[in-house]
Amino acid sequence: MGCHQGKLAASTDTEYESRIQAALADVANGTHKNITRAAKAYKVARQTLKDRSSGLHMSVKDYSTSRQILNPHPYFTQQYPP
Repeated sequence: MGCHQGKLAASTDTEYESRIQAALADVANGTHKNITRAAKAYKVARQTLKDRSSGLHMSVKDYSTSRQILNPHPYFTQQYPP
C-alpha cells in the first residue's frame, strides 16, 4: 500500500482514519517531531495531517454528523408566552 493513494485512501482503507488519529496524537505528545515524520511513519498523506491539525478539514464521519438536521433550529425552540 502506497503513501499517496489520494482521495481513495479514506474510502478503501478501513484503518486509514485510525492511523490519522494516531499520527496526530504522536505529533501532539512529541513522539514525532513534525507532521512529515508522523505521516511517513503511519503511511498517511502529509497534507491530510497538516489540514486536520490546523482545523481546515475534518473526518468524513465528523462532517456528516455535523451536517445532520437532528438538532432543533433555534427558531423552533424559543419559548413564547401562552
